[in-house]
Amino acid sequence: FSTSFSSCKRVIALAKDYNLNLVDLSPAIEAACREEKWEDAADLFNGLIDPDVSGFVPMSIDLERPLGLYAIAKDVQQRELPIAEHVMDAVMKMSMVNPTDQERYVLAAGVAIGYVGAWKELTEYQAFSFNSARLGHTLIGAAMYACLLSGKTA
Repeated sequence: FSTSFSSCKRVIALAKDYNLNLVDLSPAIEAACREEKWEDAADLFNGLIDPDVSGFVPMSIDLERPLGLYAIAKDVQQRELPIAEHVMDAVMKMSMVNPTDQERYVLAAGVAIGYVGAWKELTEYQAFSFNSARLGHTLIGAAMYACLLSGKTA
């Protein structure tokens, strides 16, 4: 069963017309990713993790297949923006809403960043970011995931 992103957009627009709040947009995000509509997928995911838009709803994320974070990575990669910084900003937003899953979010970021081959950016983020000390060993693990998935060594 495959859903087209245009069908998903129609359902989302219809829900907005009736002031309905869609909590699970993962099928739409997946459809946008499948069609390589990275900006659309990233926008949907960013809307889900923005407390001003969606409230304080905890996010569930698949560690092996973090589509929302991957969509952000692909979107900023196409726009030639800092990949690790944008993906980790999303992780920090998610962690504000649900701090108990922060380690999972950070590791998922490493997977997403690794899939786009931006392992070096994440190792630099790990070395120089203000958040590095706070994220500790989990960020080191995320950088290792990114290196492994990119086929590189730091």
